[in-house]
Amino acid sequence: MTDPPTPLDPALLSLLRCPQTGSELRAATAEEVERTNRRIAAGELRDASGEPVHEPLGGGLVTRCGTWLYPIRDQIPTMIPEEAIPAGEASGE
Repeated sequence: MTDPPTPLDPALLSLLRCPQTGSELRAATAEEVERTNRRIAAGELRDASGEPVHEPLGGGLVTRCGTWLYPIRDQIPTMIPEEAIPAGEASGE
């Protein structure tokens, strides 16, 4: 089992938006992060640019529409569109 997702300051979360869609973001649940990290460990995930994802997440931000998951690593949200993980890929859908 992984550690719980890294908490993000609610004030910061309210300011962040998806750089691809402009939609609001929500914190990924512990289950979403754990499931994503299992798929990363299994070598099953690719980011938006098609590159394999190797580094486990400490948390994540998911677009309200559920399209993208932006990784949080070392307590820093990665808001680079190419490094976003398709949320369906993260959940195994």
